[in-house]
Amino acid sequence: MTTQYTDPNDPLVDRVVQSYIDRSAEGMIKYGTSLEANPAAILERITHAQEEAQDLTLYLEWLKTAVQGLDQSIIDDLTQKLAAVTAERDALKVELAQTKEQLADLQGDIKDFSDKLEEMTREFSSEFTEEFA
Repeated sequence: MTTQYTDPNDPLVDRVVQSYIDRSAEGMIKYGTSLEANPAAILERITHAQEEAQDLTLYLEWLKTAVQGLDQSIIDDLTQKLAAVTAERDALKVELAQTKEQLADLQGDIKDFSDKLEEMTREFSSEFTEEFA
């Protein structure tokens, strides 16, 4: 018999309770009895619980180490990405500064050309006026 438990307000509780129900069903299949009806002596049950707790401690320590390593690898990855973005930003700043210099040079060239054109226009106008006056 498998019971389905659902708690729409707390999915975490739902998963934990369901895992207990599933674990109980597995125990019934494996041992043919419920934990409550288990004929083992109380000290045997305590010893078994201690062994399970020791296993839990080992799994938690392994998980803690794995998470710390994962956290560090995420930090390392983000640090590398930040360094790459920073280098790209710095390269773009240099390129922008060079582009601004080129623009300033072009503006100077345009000003010089405009001044020269204005001077030539005045000269032409003056010559034209003298020739046809």
